[in-house]
Amino acid sequence: MKGLEDRLVDPTMIEPMMRAGVAGYAPFCSVLHWIMTEAGRKVQRLGDSQSWAAAVKKFVPLISTGEVQIVGRSAGGPQREIEGQIFAAILVSGPPSDESEMFKMITGNNPWISCIPYTDEEHWRNGLNDVLYLHGSATASWTHLQIKKADVLREFSASMGRASEAKAAGNLTPMQISILEKARELWPTGEAPPRVAERNQAIQAQFGKTPPSERTIRRALKGWP
Repeated sequence: MKGLEDRLVDPTMIEPMMRAGVAGYAPFCSVLHWIMTEAGRKVQRLGDSQSWAAAVKKFVPLISTGEVQIVGRSAGGPQREIEGQIFAAILVSGPPSDESEMFKMITGNNPWISCIPYTDEEHWRNGLNDVLYLHGSATASWTHLQIKKADVLREFSASMGRASEAKAAGNLTPMQISILEKARELWPTGEAPPRVAERNQAIQAQFGKTPPSERTIRRALKGWP
């Protein structure tokens, strides 16, 4: 049986970020796994410390500077916003195989976050959630850490779309690439109109007198966002 570190980041772990719409909040760890997997497009192991560290490096500074809002519960109270400066240079527990790094956090005096992969709402509410310790591991200062979903989508969706599209660019025509660029400009969070006809009309309007056909748009946007 594979160890936890060999397990893949599965769709359940990023489900809060994959729900339709931009409203609401998503668990801290779920956001990191969403970033690691490029919004579910890339297969990643839970034990991939390099990918995890890269996601933390991209994401956590946005909390410390206020671009991304984080909320949590303190002393069992209701969810409320946590001051961003707390997260400047904060330590974040890594993949399950990184036991030495975890030991340093538990026995140290620096603020750190204990991350637990998201499974479902019931487990999350009942204790399997991300926790913030201001020092050591005796008592958590904040539990149930969550991130404002709209902030994450604003900061990451466009760049993830470009990365994914770059891989497929060799199979696209110049017109199809142009359609992708127009789609990103119109819907930077990836939330295009639910009706295909409305989406196509919005894109065609961007091309003036020589709009692409609906078939060309459909091929260009296959798999997007």
